Amino acid sequence: MRAALALVLVLAACGGSQPAESTLGHVVEHLREHGFAASEVAPSGDPLPEAAVLVHLDEATAVIYAYASEQDAQAATERFSAEEQAAPTRVRVQREGLNVLVGRAAVGEKLQRVQFEDVVFTAGEDH
Repeated sequence: MRAALALVLVLAACGGSQPAESTLGHVVEHLREHGFAASEVAPSGDPLPEAAVLVHLDEATAVIYAYASEQDAQAATERFSAEEQAAPTRVRVQREGLNVLVGRAAVGEKLQRVQFEDVVFTAGEDH
């Protein structure tokens, strides 16, 4: 009985069953406060980001990837930059610290740079 009670106390002190706060949760809320349709999505890619946020724009999307290290952020930036070079009017990549932001327009559309830059600015604002 004492062991079970001790385990409960340790779990409570460490945050136990409470979910960990998302790396980009505050960014999602801030983007939403500024009128953007933003939501967290399952991270994917190589290197694997810690978190990802999808932002819907007119005829395009922006995805914010949060990486755990400078090395991962740099590797991802290089990978996404190849995509940008292949389609410079449709894709835009920008790195802000450990976050890499990628804007993509639908095939046949042009990425509205101002919208993408608004996402970059708003996501990076101190809140």
